[in-house]
Formats: sequence, structure tokens, C-alpha cells
Amino acid sequence: MSELLPKILVVDDEPWNLELMEAYLSSDYELTMATNGVEALEKVKDFEPDVILLDVLMPKMDGYRTCEILKKDDSTKFIPVVLVTALSEKEDKIKGIESGADEFLSKPVDMLELKTRVHSLLKLKQQQDMVRKERDTAQKYLDVAGVMILIIDKDQNIVEINKKGKTILECSDEELIGINYFDNFIPVEDREFIKKRFNDFQGEVETEECSVFEMSIIAKSGQKKVLSWNAIKLKDKDGNKAEILCSGEDITARKIVEEELKKANEHLNLLTRISPIATIVLDSEQNIVTANEKATKLLGYANDEIIDNSISTITCNNELFEFADQDNLIVGLSKKDGNCIDLNIATSVIMENENKKGLVVTLQDISELSGLLIAPSIEENREIKDIPKLEASCT
Repeated sequence: MSELLPKILVVDDEPWNLELMEAYLSSDYELTMATNGVEALEKVKDFEPDVILLDVLMPKMDGYRTCEILKKDDSTKFIPVVLVTALSEKEDKIKGIESGADEFLSKPVDMLELKTRVHSLLKLKQQQDMVRKERDTAQKYLDVAGVMILIIDKDQNIVEINKKGKTILECSDEELIGINYFDNFIPVEDREFIKKRFNDFQGEVETEECSVFEMSIIAKSGQKKVLSWNAIKLKDKDGNKAEILCSGEDITARKIVEEELKKANEHLNLLTRISPIATIVLDSEQNIVTANEKATKLLGYANDEIIDNSISTITCNNELFEFADQDNLIVGLSKKDGNCIDLNIATSVIMENENKKGLVVTLQDISELSGLLIAPSIEENREIKDIPKLEASCT
């Protein structure tokens, strides 16, 4: 398979100039022609040239304006543009430089000079393409990362940021690049502390990476978010510390859930403590998380003797409970003194996001329940016995 030839777009309104360029270049390059700036802008999209040879004086759109448009478009701004002109005034060259031209050729064009300039520009473009490809690949890796990654310079300004970072901060590239990260996104009450921490880290000679810590930020919408933050120092080509590479994982949702769980656990612990019934709370692994005073007294243990232990360590048969809502179960539990007592047990599952998070277990001594059932009948008999008999009488 033959090697693909570099592609050149030649733009000139004079047919004989186009023929001359074709004669000079067609053996070494793939060519396409345009006769004015408007046509050139249309052809550049499909042809994707490696170099553009652009005449200055043309109808519809001149070379200056065409070059200016090409250099402002992200898809074409890196294509080398050579202005080919018969104009020789200093002002004309200045105008060409202002439009973004990379090189100039004077008419009539010398073939050797033309080929030398084109060859030089193609070599430069290949190097630029390689650097951009490596940069784009690195950017893709950054963009697929599930965390915010940004580079901050010594003045605390944002140099680079990935897609996730822009989503978290709710800003575009244009709104972020070059602005001070701390002044724009750190809450006022935290700003001086975070800036000092950044400056201290920057000045530490031996430390290359800071430990992970939590940082609050304010997004563009005003929403407060919490990030798990880390940073490492980057070095320039001479080995000097230049910039800081930072990564931040948005843990806002997790912090909200943790706070809600904390409140729920506090509420559950309070209910457990004030419950008139002996109560034990188990986690998803059936380890004892909480036991109220009535439960520890019933079993004869101190609280710290059973907390974090599996419930199987105090069941007489060393078995676990079924994770389900159940009532009136008769289960034997081992007391601290080694005796096994039968208890009437009820279990209730604690759910979290449709997952079984824990189990609330209430305990009642069967002998106490039996006493409660017998006592009324005894009392009733006593009271009936004590009622004086009525003597029958007749009038």
C-alpha cells in the first residue's frame, strides 16, 4: 500500500498561477484548488489540508480575511497558512501577520523556495500534531476519570481542568481557565485557611503529596459541595516545582447520607435506651450495635462485654436470627453466668435504600410472661374468696 501524500490546498483567482503550483507540487503532494476565499473555506472542511497556499488579492474574500477566519476556527487554526503575494510593502506583511499567517512567499514564486517553505511547515505541523495527539489522549484519560482533576499554578489560578471538574463547578472552560480557584470557589469562612494550607504545601521542600482531606466548595449555582481532596506537585523540565495537580471527589451525596444515618442512628439509640422492653440492635452482619440497660441486666452482661460481638455468641445454639419481621419466637440465650434462658423474641428489619441494614430484637423472659398470665387468676380467686356471703332473709 502506497504512503499517503501530504495535502495542500492552493487558493488563487488566476488560473495560470494554479497551473504553475500544480506543476511545481503535484509529484510530491496531493493538491486541491480554490479560486477565492469563500470557496477555500468550503473545501478546507472536506479536504483537511496539511498546508494552505493562499493568494492575497482575490474576489469575494481576500487572503487576509480568509486567513483570519481559518485561525479563529478551532478545527483549522493549526493548519499552516502561507500568504503568496505580489505586495511588498511593510504594511502588507504586518497585516498578514495580524491575520495569523505562518509564512510569506513573494510572486513570482521561486520553485526551490516554495518547496523548502512547504517542507519546513509540514515538518513543524507533524510535530505539532503529535503533541496535540498526546495532549488529547491525556485529556481523554482525565475526562473519563470519575473525579475532578485540575492543575493550579503558583498564583492559585486554574491552568487545566477535566470534564468532571467543570461539571462539579458548573462552569465552562472559558469561565474557569486563568481564574483564582480559591477566591472563586472556596467559602469565605474557609478561604484563608485553605490558601495557607496550599502555600505551606507549595513551600515544603521534602513533601511531594499532601494527605487527603475534606474541602467545601461553592459551585456557580451557589450550591455548597464537599470534596475529598488530594494534591501532588508537578515539576518543569528542569526539575523545579511548577504547578499543583489536584484531584477532588464529590462526596456531597455521601456526606448527606452519612448525616441522615447519624441522625437516624441517634434516634434509634434514643428509642432503644428509653424502651420499657429489653432491646438489642444488630447490624447487617448480625453484630450487636446497641443494647439497652434492660437487655444487659436480663442477660447479666456489662454493655461493653457484648457490643460488637455476633449475636451467635450469646444464643444457646450459636445460631443467627433470620433477617425478617417476626413475633413470638422462643429462643434460648446464654446469660453471663452460663445459664440458658428461654426468651420470647420479636424482630424488626431496619431498611435503607431497599437494603437490609440491621435488625431490632426485643427480648422478654418467658417466666415473667407466665407470671403475668397466672397472677390475675390468683388475685381473682383471692378476691372472690374474700367476698362475704349474703345471708338469705325473708320478710
